[in-house]
Amino acid sequence: MIDPTLLEKLVDESNDGIVVAEREGNENIFIYTNAAFERLTGYTREDILYQDCRFLQKEDRSQDAIQRIREALKQDHPICEVVRNYRKDGSMFWNELRITPVFNDDDQLMYYIGIQKAHCVRIVVPLTD
Repeated sequence: MIDPTLLEKLVDESNDGIVVAEREGNENIFIYTNAAFERLTGYTREDILYQDCRFLQKEDRSQDAIQRIREALKQDHPICEVVRNYRKDGSMFWNELRITPVFNDDDQLMYYIGIQKAHCVRIVVPLTD
């Protein structure tokens, strides 16, 4: 078994934003975030801990991908979608989001693990002679 301190260091050193959330009623509350999430979003841990994750969409919540995420979470299924999120400074970024539900030994939902990547948009410019 890996040492918990080492595991936390490894997760915190990841280049991908990693969060852990738990369901409280109709909300999914962040209870952990790593440093990469802070760099990606501009929010500090103090800004977001114990907040529902919807703040990342600001008022832009009518995205089809968000509806698919909601449906997957209702059914406790994992999902991967690309959504528009907004940094603390208001700038938009495309977020490749993977959410995985975590269950206890009795098959009860305990947490969600979210992995975020700023989605790279590639622009292909044709070469000219």
